[in-house]
Amino acid sequence: MEECRGFCENNIKCVRTTNRCILKNSRHSEGTKVSWAAKQGSISISMECVNADAPEDEKKARKHQEIDEEKHQKEKEKPEETFDLDIPGSCMEIGVDYPDGFIATFNGISSLSKCRKLCQGEASCVRIVAIPTTNRCILKNSRHSEGTKVSWAAKQGSISISMECVNADAPEDEKKARKHQEIDEEKQRKEKEMPRRKEGKEKTDNESEDECVLKDTDLQGGSIRRIVDVSSMEECRGFCENNIKCVSIVFIQDVERCVLKDKDHGDPEPRTGSKALIMECWEEKNTQNGKTQENENPGKNEDKEHKEKEMPHRKEGKEKTDNEQEDTCVMKDTDLQGGSIRRIVDVSSMEECRGFCENNIKCVSIVFIQDVERCVLKDKD
Repeated sequence: MEECRGFCENNIKCVRTTNRCILKNSRHSEGTKVSWAAKQGSISISMECVNADAPEDEKKARKHQEIDEEKHQKEKEKPEETFDLDIPGSCMEIGVDYPDGFIATFNGISSLSKCRKLCQGEASCVRIVAIPTTNRCILKNSRHSEGTKVSWAAKQGSISISMECVNADAPEDEKKARKHQEIDEEKQRKEKEMPRRKEGKEKTDNESEDECVLKDTDLQGGSIRRIVDVSSMEECRGFCENNIKCVSIVFIQDVERCVLKDKDHGDPEPRTGSKALIMECWEEKNTQNGKTQENENPGKNEDKEHKEKEMPHRKEGKEKTDNEQEDTCVMKDTDLQGGSIRRIVDVSSMEECRGFCENNIKCVSIVFIQDVERCVLKDKD
């Protein structure tokens, strides 16, 4: 009877047994004592009753058995993974492994060609070891050991392939394509290593490397002019070069302000965001490097001298003002709205304001405010 019950337990549809071990499903009729089996002394047992009376350990064991059987059934239904040997057989060493020289391992690889492609993506890869039974691809560099047939990979039927052999057997078109790819990759690598510069942008002084630039520093006193809307230290330095009294500058990047200083300025003092430059230091350094302004732009000084000859001479230490009543081009008590390209403070005369305009290629008109000594340069807009 115990053996019969075992057969019933292994049949998912069986719910009842008899002495002759007849398995019954849930569609059986009500119990009777007049059937041919009952007349032969049959014994009927409900599996539900047996399971309910079973010890707790037996119930747990049966539950684990059901889980294992279900897992085994799913594994049987799972399609087997294949591995394509799609590389010329002359390059394959079957059952051979090359230990050491490990680069990387990839699982779920379905062919030798995919394994080879992974190797081509690694500059140091010279050999692949594929294990078809587990769909594994192992990349090796030139430091691998000699081939062997006794390693764990070799015992699983590994296939070793030298990239040198594969490349030699490749079609001519494939060789050319690979060669062009290597050239393009080398070109891209070199482009990344080279410093990039924006097209059309003039090279400015590298202030972080210039030993003459004092970062986060101000020079107290000695201010002779404050100029706004100045975008760089180089531009600020240009204003100083055009002012005979200027010996140093302070450039404040956040507010785009340039302050020209004469020889009466004080010692450097800490100030966050400001950069100070002593012109004498800068001129000496650039002279030593052969980068003086005369070498950079030979015609610049000639143009400057030409403009100075055209402008009226001034007496030393005395500022000259325009006779605005006699100048028919001056519009008194008048402003020009919009088109402002620069605002310059501490400008004492209309003539001085006009001089700034003459040195700015975009300037076509000016507005001079005598009371606050401000000069505004305007463009054609």
